[in-house]
Formats: sequence, structure tokens, C-alpha cells
Amino acid sequence: MLFFMKNLEPSAQLKSFLETDVFKTDQILMRSLNRGGASLNYKISVSDKSFLLKILPLSKIIRAEHLLSVYQNLSTLTNLAAPKISAPTLHHLLNFDEYLLLFMDFIEGKRIKNFSSSELLQFAQNENILFQAHFQQTNFIGSPFTPEGLFEEAQNKFVKITQTSSFLFYKKSIFRILRNIVKNAPQIDRAPCVIHGDTGPNNFILTRSGKLFFLDFEMIRYGQISEDLAQFLLYPLLQHSIWFFNQKKFVQNVRFFNDYFHLNFDDWLYGVSIYFLRLACRRLSSPKILKSPRKSWLFYKHLQKYEKVVQILKTLY
Repeated sequence: MLFFMKNLEPSAQLKSFLETDVFKTDQILMRSLNRGGASLNYKISVSDKSFLLKILPLSKIIRAEHLLSVYQNLSTLTNLAAPKISAPTLHHLLNFDEYLLLFMDFIEGKRIKNFSSSELLQFAQNENILFQAHFQQTNFIGSPFTPEGLFEEAQNKFVKITQTSSFLFYKKSIFRILRNIVKNAPQIDRAPCVIHGDTGPNNFILTRSGKLFFLDFEMIRYGQISEDLAQFLLYPLLQHSIWFFNQKKFVQNVRFFNDYFHLNFDDWLYGVSIYFLRLACRRLSSPKILKSPRKSWLFYKHLQKYEKVVQILKTLY
């Protein structure tokens, strides 16, 4: 059957299924949200209650079960501001045709680009809850990244770049930067803890009451808290402009996190190293990077910011 996975529109069959088998009402409203990886996201409104509906193809059942496990375990953490699993029926994971349906709390609010001191504190508090979390079940938590492992992954991606790619012009320079990053990355003796794993600006939402929620825990894993903090600070400062880097804002936020988490230079250098190496692995997986001279150049300019960030950190210690 032709389903809505291709055109992002809910099929009549799905609406009928939700109205009769799940909510048992004929007053259900559906609104398509942004596509999330291999899933589709919908806002489902029934009476005065709203749900987030994630829909995955049946072939992604392992991923769906993983997501279910993640949010079930996160719900055991006291005071963590994050969506929880909502079950309109007795089953948390429903099967419809060739798809899997997972319902979660829908958090009403807005995305934020610039964090106030209050919002920054809420971010730190949420991170601290994760940092200290202990779960009886841990199979849903990813393994730690290492600079060496990420560098090896990037090397493997380099091998697959064809001789006709426009990326070849920057290949040696980019490889030299990555090799320097992994060479300078420090060893951290502290045991890894639970971290969010994907603290980009799209994964937070601020409610009307001023409460900051963490979204999208699909990348939850073990690691160092400085990895989450480095991505949180660097992603918005580096991704949207290669020319402008708000050094003053970066320094203020680093000092705030230093006071809150008692971090040292090696902690930050490790988090920054992981950030740039992960960035490289993601970019090298993109066909657009390999085909577009402009995107290849932008990628190269982003990686060049590594030295600037390290120099700023050195002035603080």
C-alpha cells in the first residue's frame, strides 16, 4: 500500500486506526512535524491532550525497541526534564501495517538559539542528573567514543573517496588537521558517565513557563560530560558561520561550566577533540561534501577552527 512515508501525509488507514483502535474517538487531529532520521514525527491532539507520535518502518524494530527502552529508563530519573513514554493503550509499541508506532509526551514550547543564564543553569542541572544516573538496565546506552576510534573511522571514509571527487583538493589538509587533533587529545582517567550524546540546538525546547526540556535521546551513551558541553557550545558557534566566532560568549560559558562541574583544561580539550572528530566522521559520510567544492571548502574551514578553540581554552588555564 502507498503510505505516508513518501509524502509526509498521514494515510486514511492510519487515521482510522488511531481513531478506532487507539484513542476510540473521531476527534483526533494530526500535524506532521520534522522528519527525524529514519522516523516520521506527528503531533497527535485528542481533547486537551497532545502526544508525539514517532513512526518507524517495521524493518527498524530494533531501533524502535531501543527508543522505547531509552525513554522507559529515563523516566526513572527524578527531576530530569525530558519527554516520557505515553501509552494510549496497554501497549507502548504498536504495530500498524508495516510500521511501528511509539507515543511520547508532546512538549509545547519553542526552540532557542541564545541561552539566558537561567536556561544555561537548567541545561547544567539536566546534564548533572544524567551524569550521576545509574540504571539497572544499560543495554540501551551506547559505548564511549574515543579519539583514536573516531580517527580510524575517518580514515576508513577517506579510503572510499574516489579520485573524481572535488573533495580531493582538501583531502591532505583535512587529514593533517584530524591527525593533529587525535595526537593532542589527552587521556582521561575519570570513568565514563551517561551523557546525552547529541546536544545540538535542535534538541532543546523551552516551555511557556520557562522550563528547558531535553529532547531526542537516541544518541545516549557513555562518555565524558565535557563532550556534551563542547558540542553544546561549539555547534551553534561554528555551524552557522565560518567567519564569525563569538569568543566572548564562548569564554563566559566555559567559565560557567567550569564553576558548575569543576573541569580542567584536559577535560575541555578532550571534549573539543571528540566534537571535531565526530564532525569529520559525519561530514565524510555525506555525498554532498564529496560532490560540492563549496561544501568541501566549508568543511575544511570548520575544522580549522579547532586550533582557535584550543588557543582560547589555553588562555583560561
